[in-house]
Amino acid sequence: MAKDMEQLYQQRLKRYVAAMRNEKSDMIPIRPFVAEFTAKYAGYTCQEVTHDYEKAFAAARKCAADFDWDAVVSNMVYVWTGLTEAIGLKYYGVPGISIPPTTGFQYIEPPEEKAFMKPDEYDQLIEDPTGFLYNVWLPRVSADVSAMGQPTSFRNNLSFLKGGMAMLTYFNAFGKQNELLRTESGTVSAIAGILKAPFDIIADKLRGYLGLVTDVLERPDKVLAACEALMPHLTHVALSGADPDKNVPIGYWMHRGCVPFFSMEHFKRFYWPTFKPIVEEIGHTDTRFCSTLKATGTPIWIRSLNFQTSRLFITLTMATSSRSTKFSAKNSASVAEFQIGYWPLERPLMCAITARR
Repeated sequence: MAKDMEQLYQQRLKRYVAAMRNEKSDMIPIRPFVAEFTAKYAGYTCQEVTHDYEKAFAAARKCAADFDWDAVVSNMVYVWTGLTEAIGLKYYGVPGISIPPTTGFQYIEPPEEKAFMKPDEYDQLIEDPTGFLYNVWLPRVSADVSAMGQPTSFRNNLSFLKGGMAMLTYFNAFGKQNELLRTESGTVSAIAGILKAPFDIIADKLRGYLGLVTDVLERPDKVLAACEALMPHLTHVALSGADPDKNVPIGYWMHRGCVPFFSMEHFKRFYWPTFKPIVEEIGHTDTRFCSTLKATGTPIWIRSLNFQTSRLFITLTMATSSRSTKFSAKNSASVAEFQIGYWPLERPLMCAITARR
């Protein structure tokens, strides 16, 4: 049985890698990105899989085995509250604490005037990104970490100890999870490492979406310089977690830097010039990465690419939250938008998968 499972794993890995390298595979690989769905299917609440990563792991393995997936992310309910609560992070809505236990974890963005980075602090970020994040940003996003110059506390000191222990415990558990996916169901762990564009980092974690909208108009040179300052750090983060065998891709999460959240003019001025070099640097190492894109604006984003995309594996992702699920005649997007934007890209995939099964 173990031999048969390993053979199945190797078949799926070969299929998955071939697809990402624009080669012909025996079948179209099925690799869904599933989060709270796995909890529902396995009989857990959102609260349970957010607070207990072992239950989240078990739910992912059950779905992988039952649905015959080729590859799956080891745990798409990636916010484990044992880690986030250990350092008192403020920007998560936690099931069973600040939101209902049946709701998936949420990102909480503060009002523009209370952004985690102020509009006059760009120079500090540009000069020393690491120093700014550690000395200025971290005390603002944590309920326990004391600001520079303020009296320290027991909770401040303990937060670093708890946070470090929690991070080691959680991250090291993924090795066993990936091995269990392999031996129990012959399923490939879908991604290794993480990548985000500098522009998205500023929008998500520093200035907030509304703050960045203001900044691209009022202080565009600062925004561009900040993106450039973040580039080497984000490249290092991506490559440090990449698959050493160069099979499994780096996960690339594209958030609010593309059309329609920003105009194509802004995309071309800020997002792409500071992200394309990262893509090229990763490409030089012969490492692949896959992108999960919100359906809205995806065709425009794809058309803007004018470089060799053989190392980019693009996935259209329809999120499950009501705010993100836009492409439905019964939802906020028009039928015309659905027909022009999402469906021409999604229909061939749906037909191919249906034919395979």
